[in-house]
Amino acid sequence: MKNIIKLFILFIISTILHWAFAVAGAEIGISVNVVFVFAFCACLFVKPAYGYTAAFVCGLFLDFFGTRMFGVYALTFTVLAWSVYFLAARLDFQNTLTQFLAVFILSVLAQCFYSGAGVIFLRGVIWPGFKSLLFGSFFNAAAGVFMFYLFRAFRLSKEYK
Repeated sequence: MKNIIKLFILFIISTILHWAFAVAGAEIGISVNVVFVFAFCACLFVKPAYGYTAAFVCGLFLDFFGTRMFGVYALTFTVLAWSVYFLAARLDFQNTLTQFLAVFILSVLAQCFYSGAGVIFLRGVIWPGFKSLLFGSFFNAAAGVFMFYLFRAFRLSKEYK
């Protein structure tokens, strides 16, 4: 029960950071997604049943604030959770560089997945541009290192599967 409460507190922190950085990023044309980073870290620090649920709820949370394609963030984040559990068995996430690169690459792939869903469901492209994609993914990766630190500070019991 303590882990669920800690996870909820971290979710609240990440949503506050998400909206603060999303507004700041929109000013300069960069797509920032701190909730994505939270879902990534949650999958590394909790059991798969909680990780998949956290990723789905985070995606659903963003879907409620979206204007198009309800459910695509939830699907994207669930695929992210599968990817993280797949990678966790093969990579050492104690290393900061590994954390940074994994979040960066999965951020790029998630944005491409989301844009691909736009082609399928809306018959149009939802493409933020390469600047937003690369700089947003870079910021997500930097935020990921900070989020890893927060998860460690909260001492969730199931660390690195």
